[in-house]
Amino acid sequence: MVSPLHPVLAGPGLSVPRSFGRRHNVVKVCITKFMDVWFSLQLSHYGGKYSVERLLAFEDYMERTPFSRVMLITIGTPVPIVALVFCQESVPLQDPTDGWSVNYGFWVRVAVQGGVIACSSAIHVGHFVEGAVLSSRQLTLFTLCIAVVYTSLALTIAATWKFPIPFMHMILAMGMPFFLVGLFRSVVGSSIFRQVSSHTIQLRQLGKMFAVQILMIAIYPAHQMLFYAVTNTSFELPAILMLSVVKLVMKNLLASTVLHMEDIVPEEVIFNVDFFHAIYLVTCMQGASSPNTVIAIMAVDVADTIIELRELYQRTRSILNRFSPERGVKDCHYDLLVSIRSWIHQANLKKLRNGNFQTLSCISHRVSLDSRALLEKLQTFSLNSAVCSDGAVPVKVAGTVTVARAVCRASLWRCCPGGSTPVQPIKSILVPVKTRSSLQHQGSFHRRMQQNFNTLSEPLELLFTSECLVLTEYLETIIPIMYGCGILVMVNLPSAKYHSEMQGITLENVGGKVLGIFAYGLLELISFVALAVIMRRNCGIRALYQLAFVLETQMPLVQAKFVLWVIMVLACRVTHFGVDFHLS
Repeated sequence: MVSPLHPVLAGPGLSVPRSFGRRHNVVKVCITKFMDVWFSLQLSHYGGKYSVERLLAFEDYMERTPFSRVMLITIGTPVPIVALVFCQESVPLQDPTDGWSVNYGFWVRVAVQGGVIACSSAIHVGHFVEGAVLSSRQLTLFTLCIAVVYTSLALTIAATWKFPIPFMHMILAMGMPFFLVGLFRSVVGSSIFRQVSSHTIQLRQLGKMFAVQILMIAIYPAHQMLFYAVTNTSFELPAILMLSVVKLVMKNLLASTVLHMEDIVPEEVIFNVDFFHAIYLVTCMQGASSPNTVIAIMAVDVADTIIELRELYQRTRSILNRFSPERGVKDCHYDLLVSIRSWIHQANLKKLRNGNFQTLSCISHRVSLDSRALLEKLQTFSLNSAVCSDGAVPVKVAGTVTVARAVCRASLWRCCPGGSTPVQPIKSILVPVKTRSSLQHQGSFHRRMQQNFNTLSEPLELLFTSECLVLTEYLETIIPIMYGCGILVMVNLPSAKYHSEMQGITLENVGGKVLGIFAYGLLELISFVALAVIMRRNCGIRALYQLAFVLETQMPLVQAKFVLWVIMVLACRVTHFGVDFHLS
């Protein structure tokens, strides 16, 4: 049967097909614009890129690392924090109405919290500020001293004012920076302290990052208080969905403080913001009064995952076509990393020297001799290039590679001891000699080179995006599982009655309370598997290897944040710390 809306049979009087087509186009354009705006706000799509050194290090890691080690790192990363929390919760809490002097269980937790804050702060300062790395002995001394000072300060306030101390974290946060700086100076000495203090730009960026972290500590508990206030009302679901808006804002704020160190942006942002989002989301799911609310949360998560996976699928197929055999890359078996290495080897280095990407990374990586030789080749060419994009002529110097490294250290700071330095094309030792021929040639040079720059920039950006997605899915998988298991264990402890998240949970109903949480964790695990399949089939990247690569390469930073935030979140939920989520 022929439709009456057929463009031939409908007749001149019927304009439905044209108007329908116009409306369809308008809707399509609106959806496209919305998706463009949405992706522009996402960390995984803002345009971040791997450095060439990180790309080569990742490929070497995939080649040399056995799968058993990958699984051990992936599963074993949360083990230290699980052990620490178990030991801490094994110390019983006393009734806060009995006074501060008999609550030894609480003061043990305060000391642990102070030590964790000190250790995490020192690790981050060492990675973000040149010359601020503490030795193992110095780190231990600094941690113990801060733990003692933190506990003593809290004891003094409790003894002279009231116990529990209202919003103890916020009160102590106002005075602790002075003690942290003072003890740091005592530990490292005055000369090193003056040297560290001279790096004002790095310290300013680090201060901004710490400020965003403190803001997170305030915003997420405040949101939990709001959620408990609207539980059993029609505002329950909107309050939970508000978490996604908070996450989006906080990720963009935190990312803006570490953009100068692009290789660590995914780990730094996701293990801060996404951790808070995941743990407070499952808390809201636990306290939701209706199963429909939990189902709605899962539906939103599924929709977001489908959009991300679809975008990743399209990008991987498009980029892989750029490295097809007609591009000069042969026998790469659809492995993107191998294809990129082969393309770099075969490409004229003139095509790479001014690309919009970094050659060296801002953190230390283990690379093979072949990879190191390729990096040295790229750096040497950047230094000794006979013709530069701006028409400059290089000064002839001896020891080009050594000079390049020295210039890098002088102009850009190293974020990790013994690591590599992020490098932009070096122009500080070039003497500009503008000629008429160079000026005429400059425009055509940029046009010819732009396509080659994009050829390498796009896969580097794809690797950055895939790392963001892998880390996010990893956290969103393990956090619900860890949280659910923690509830099952906590309900058997006598201290459970002092935890706000345990209110209303008994041995009889705990199974039903955590069922939705485990279902959410299973859903995230399925999402992770789907992501891994797409990455493996489309471009040969193994998601588990990329995850283990990040966790192992940046293990101190990962563990510092993991331990810090778990301890802080647990503390915010203990009555003794003076935070009442139920506004009672």
